[in-house]
Amino acid sequence: MDSETPRRGPSPLPPRLRFRVAAATGSQPRARWQTLEGGRSARSYLLTDRTGALVVKLARQQTGARLFPIRPDVEHAVMLRLAPYRISAAPLVFFRHGPEACLIYRHLTGRACPAPDAALARLLARLHALPVPHPGRLPRDAGPVPALIDRACRHLAATSGTDHLVGAIRAAAMLPPPRARALLHGDPVPGNVIRTATGPALIDWQCARLGEPCRDLALALSPAMQVIHGLPPLSREDRESFLHAYGDPAASARLAHRAAAFHAEMIGHCLWRLERGDTAYAPALRAECAALRALTGSENEQLQYPGNPEGDHGPSPGPKPARLP
Repeated sequence: MDSETPRRGPSPLPPRLRFRVAAATGSQPRARWQTLEGGRSARSYLLTDRTGALVVKLARQQTGARLFPIRPDVEHAVMLRLAPYRISAAPLVFFRHGPEACLIYRHLTGRACPAPDAALARLLARLHALPVPHPGRLPRDAGPVPALIDRACRHLAATSGTDHLVGAIRAAAMLPPPRARALLHGDPVPGNVIRTATGPALIDWQCARLGEPCRDLALALSPAMQVIHGLPPLSREDRESFLHAYGDPAASARLAHRAAAFHAEMIGHCLWRLERGDTAYAPALRAECAALRALTGSENEQLQYPGNPEGDHGPSPGPKPARLP
């Protein structure tokens, strides 16, 4: 979940790595380095000289029971495949440096998408319609992460009167995946969408996988992901406009059937981040729980949240979380 907001300063890389980057890219000795802020899972830098601007991204592979796994080799392979379609930046160099992978790609000139909109919906529709690249090399999405679903259900079960929520989650999580699979971005949140002169493009492909398109749609529309990027949850009208622009009623119907599980998975992710001290996820957790209650018709119930022992009816201020279609 990275955004490309630069902060000026000297080269933050150790000399040996800086030399490798210069040799691989042909950058000038007096090139300017800037740290790109906003990344939660990788370190990224903007390298600028008279030949142009490049992004240097360093990341360690991290997989397991995660909603957002980190797979630098997958990111490189997918970016190579997608560069001709102007969906992604163009990768230039990929190499290993100790325990980290270094990916260098051309910087996308533009600004981050302020919120999920019709342009992003159409971009995801283009992505999901592409022929699946390297099906044997890309990870396959197995559905909602069981460990995150269990964490969310335990959290909900701690409050009385939530048995129906847990039941709805378990039923949605058990739906079998469709046979047809598409290439998913895996993290199409506001900070990863850049509006360029030729249209929107996506960065941060380390979570890419093969799976059902409604996963990308759920992540793009997630109340928690809006809040974590400083935005209010989307209104019902905005959600409907997004899905209408996506243009696939079957995917929208699938999203509705899976919605409780996707909300629970995000709740589990927020709890996981909070357990690791990331307090920014407390309001994100409240937003996702509020959307789950709205989905199941439980708006009047109070759920307990970390740092909010009195219970809450959802995020405030901000518009009421939308019901899923």
